[in-house]
Amino acid sequence: MVGNGLTLRDSPCRRANADFAVRNGVAAPRAAGTFVAWRHYNERMSSHPSFDGAGAATPRSRRAVLAALAGAAGALVLGRPVAAFAASAPLPKMVVYKDPGCGCCKEWVAHVQKAGFTVESHDTADMDSVKKNFGIPAALASCHTARVGTLVVEGHVPADLIIKLLNEKGTTRGLAVPGMPIGSPGMEVGTRKDAYDVLAIEKDGRTRVYAKR
Repeated sequence: MVGNGLTLRDSPCRRANADFAVRNGVAAPRAAGTFVAWRHYNERMSSHPSFDGAGAATPRSRRAVLAALAGAAGALVLGRPVAAFAASAPLPKMVVYKDPGCGCCKEWVAHVQKAGFTVESHDTADMDSVKKNFGIPAALASCHTARVGTLVVEGHVPADLIIKLLNEKGTTRGLAVPGMPIGSPGMEVGTRKDAYDVLAIEKDGRTRVYAKR
C-alpha cells in the first residue's frame, strides 16, 4: 500500500505510464501492478531524447568577472540571494530512493547531477515504505523520493527550484511534483510539455503552489 488505500497497482508511476501509452500508442504491459513489472516498459520510455540543461555563463573578460563579483557582493549587502552566488556555494549531497526498473527516475537523477548535485542513489522495490518514512501522502506521491539537506523531494522536481528553496533557508519541509507530468525533468518526450505545479510541503502537512511549470 502507498497510503490512503493506494496500492502499487494504482500508483502514480503506473497511472502515468498507462496514460502515456494511451496517448502515444505504446503498448503498456498487463502484468501484476508492481514497479518491477514495469521495468521493461520504463526502459523503453527512458529512450526518449534527453533534456537540454542550461549551463552557467562563463565570463569572457576581466571586466565581466569584476562585474559579476560586484553584483554578487551588492546583492549580499542588500540581503538578496542571486544565481551567481548560489552557483558558487557547494550543494549538499542528495540521497535518492528509486525502483531499479524505473527509467524516468534514472533520467531525473541525471538531471540533478547536471545541475551540480552529488547523488547517492539507492534502489529498492519497497518505495511504499520509503514514502511512509518520509511522510509523503498518497496525494503527493510520484515514482522516486529524495533527501537533500533538511529537505524532502518527491517526484520530478526541477533542480533549479530545489536550489532556490535551499538558498531560502525557510521552514518549508520540501517540494513535490505529484504523478509524472510529461515534460518535467526526466519525463521529456519529444517537444511535448504538459503544465504542472511544483508544490511546497510545509511542516504542518499543508501544501501550496511553489512554482508553475
